[in-house]
Amino acid sequence: MPTPIRPSFLPLLFLGIILAARSLAGVDVLTYRYSNSRNSLNALETNLTPANVRVSGFGRLFKQPVVGQIQGQPLIVNGLSFGARGVHNVVYVTTEANHVYAFDADSADGANSQPLWHRDFNAADGSVTSVPTADLIPPSTGLASIFPVLGITATPVIDKDTLTLFVEVFSKENGSYFHRLHALDIITGAERTGSPVVISGSVPGTGAGSTNGTLAFDPLRHVCRAGLTLATPTALNRKVIFLAYGAMMDYFTYHGWVMAYDAVTLARVGIFCTTPNASKGSIWMAGNALTADENGNIYGIVANGTFNTTNSSYGDSLICLSTDSTGLHLKDWFTPYNTLALESADLDLGTGGLTLLPSGVGTPTTPNLAVFGSKEGRIYLLNRDNLGKFNSGSDSQIPQWLWAIPGQTAFSGPNFGQPTYYNSNILFHVTANNLYSTPISSGVIGSTSTILSRRGASAAATVVSANGSSNAVAWELNSATPGKDPAILYAYAGDSAQSELFNTAQSGTRDVLGPGVKHSLPIVANSKVYVGAVGELDVLGLGSWAANPTISPNGASFQTSSTVTLACSTAGSSIYY
Repeated sequence: MPTPIRPSFLPLLFLGIILAARSLAGVDVLTYRYSNSRNSLNALETNLTPANVRVSGFGRLFKQPVVGQIQGQPLIVNGLSFGARGVHNVVYVTTEANHVYAFDADSADGANSQPLWHRDFNAADGSVTSVPTADLIPPSTGLASIFPVLGITATPVIDKDTLTLFVEVFSKENGSYFHRLHALDIITGAERTGSPVVISGSVPGTGAGSTNGTLAFDPLRHVCRAGLTLATPTALNRKVIFLAYGAMMDYFTYHGWVMAYDAVTLARVGIFCTTPNASKGSIWMAGNALTADENGNIYGIVANGTFNTTNSSYGDSLICLSTDSTGLHLKDWFTPYNTLALESADLDLGTGGLTLLPSGVGTPTTPNLAVFGSKEGRIYLLNRDNLGKFNSGSDSQIPQWLWAIPGQTAFSGPNFGQPTYYNSNILFHVTANNLYSTPISSGVIGSTSTILSRRGASAAATVVSANGSSNAVAWELNSATPGKDPAILYAYAGDSAQSELFNTAQSGTRDVLGPGVKHSLPIVANSKVYVGAVGELDVLGLGSWAANPTISPNGASFQTSSTVTLACSTAGSSIYY
C-alpha cells in the first residue's frame, strides 16, 4: 500500500467557527458545507473575487464522466501520495448508481483523465444493484426527484486522521434491500477492517409497522438523504458516524431514524426513532446534513409526522440528541406552536438544515444561537442552550422568528437550503423568490434585507467563498428541470445588492454543465468550484479561452457530404463545436 502524506493542518477560526481545514496544499473539504456547524463558508479563498469571477476569465476547466447522478456534495483532500502515481489533490464523488470515484482535483489531462481509484458496489451478474426508484414510489405519481435509481444519496464524510471515507450505500440484492455503511481507505478505495456493516436495528414501540411492541427499521421504505456526520460525543470520547433516514416522498409506512456507529469498529452505538409509537417523522432535510456542536450533540429537523410528547413522537420538530455508552438520547427539542397546522398542510418543518452561529452573534445570556428555515417560509432563531420545547399559544419562548420574505405576514414560500452565515449576515434563498442577505447582531435578526439575486431558483443551496471578511462571492446551482436540463451555476457579489457576477449560460456552449440534480450543492476550494451533475463532475475556475470563431457560411445547407477536421496545437485546450 502506498504510504500517504499526512499533511499537518491547523484549525483556523473565523468569527468563532471552525471554517475549514487547511493542509499544506490547500483547503480540505471533509464534510458537508465545510464544517459540522454547517456554516457554508470557505473564508480561506484568496484568488476568486468579485472582480475576476466573470465570463471573460472564469469558466469550466474540465469535466469527469461518472455513472449515475451525483446527489451528494463532492469532498476534497489535498496532498495525498499515490506512490508511483505521485502526489495529488483529490476530489471524491459518489453516485446514485452506487459508484465512488477519486479524481485528481486539478486537471483531467493525461493520466488524470482516469480516476485515481473507482469502486462499483454493483455485481457484474446483476444480482446486486442500486434500487429502482419505482420500488419506493408508485411510478404513476411522477413525483420522484431522484431517478431512475437510488444508491448513494447522502454526502459522505472523511476522517482525515485515519484517511477514511465513510459512505452509505443502498442496494437491492436478489430481491432484498440493504443499507450498508462502508469505511474506505481514501488512497486505495479498499474496505477498512470490519467494513461494510449492515444498517439495522429496532426500538420499543407500537407505531405504524410495529410487531408485538417492537418497531424495526425497514430498509426498503427508508432512504439516507441527509449527509453523514462525524462527531465526537463528549460522554463517549471517541469518533462516531451519524446517519439519518426518512421516506421517499411520504409513501407507505415509515418513520424517522438516526443511527450512530463507532468510526473505528463500525459497531452500532445508538439508535433513535422520531415516532416510535405513531407514524411518519422523516429526517431528510433536502440532503442537508445533521449538525454537530462542540460537544458532539447532534441536531436534526424532523418533517411531517405525529407530534405527541406523551408517546415520544416528535413530528415537525427540531431535535437535539446526545450519545453516551447507553445509546442515543433526546436531550432537547423545539416544536412550533402551529405544528398541527404544519402537519395537515404538508408544510414540513424539516426541509432544510440547522446552522450554528458564532458566539459573537449572540448576547452574554444567550451566546449559543442557531438558525434554520422551514417549508412554511419562517426563519427560526434558537438558543442552543435551551431550544424551547413546545408552547401551544405562540413561539415566544425562542429568541426570534420571522417570515423569510421581509414584509410578509403569512406563508412566504419554502426554504429547502440551509442559512449561510457570513460577516454578520445570514443568507437564505426562498424557493421561487430571492436570495436575501439579512444582518444579525446582539442576538437579533434584522428586519430589512439586501436582495443579492432575484432569480427564482427552485431549490437553491448557497455557499460563500471569501478571503477573511472581504471578496465574498455567493454561489448557487439551479436547473429548470432537474435530471434533464443543464445545471446552471450562478455567482453573486456577497456584499452587493443584485450584483450577478457570472452564470454558466453566459458563454454559449463553453460552460454548459451536466443535467442538474435537485438540491445539489456546489463546493468551492482552492480557487475551483466543483459541481455534481447527472453523469459528470464539472470543475470550474480561472482561465483563458479563445473567442468563439466566426463561421462562414453560417447556417448554409449542404446537398453533399463534407469532411471537416478540427485540430488544436495548444496543450490542455479543448475544442467546442
